[in-house]
Amino acid sequence: MLQMLQYPFSRGSIHIPPMSETNYEKATIDDKPMINPRYFLGPGEIDKKVMAKALRWGDRICQTEPLAKLIRGRVFPPPANGAKTEDEVYEEFVSNYTVTDWHPVGTCAMGEADGINAGVVNDMLQVYGVHALRVVDASIMPLQVGAHIQATVYAIAEKAADMIIDDYFARNGPL
Repeated sequence: MLQMLQYPFSRGSIHIPPMSETNYEKATIDDKPMINPRYFLGPGEIDKKVMAKALRWGDRICQTEPLAKLIRGRVFPPPANGAKTEDEVYEEFVSNYTVTDWHPVGTCAMGEADGINAGVVNDMLQVYGVHALRVVDASIMPLQVGAHIQATVYAIAEKAADMIIDDYFARNGPL
């Protein structure tokens, strides 16, 4: 039984290394990005609590017939032993064993040029402050979708192709 958090409140970050007092060079393509997913650091640790509840729910389902007779044993999390509450046991398990599903979104989110809803690209997928560069992938999605992201990425690519064609003809006229 697999539980996945579809709409996390936690927000990570990805940045290029900043210039320092000893390094006055601008970032290059060889610089490694600084990635901090900040898992479970949303308001009130709500993501961790939701995942713990989902895990507990899945555990309950696995203990219900007819599924229970097919399961040979419990692997995780260990039952509460009295020193911790059941909620604490599940939350600790979530903290220690949660892994990503490797479908990040929002690393170049679409949004306004600045302010509280700031993003990296505008509604034409153009990167702010960079001439002739668009981002066309899941990174432009400001929030996770409630499904596998592949179909959404296909839709983004189709829309981007239309935008690029329209821009070409707007600049160059018809063929």
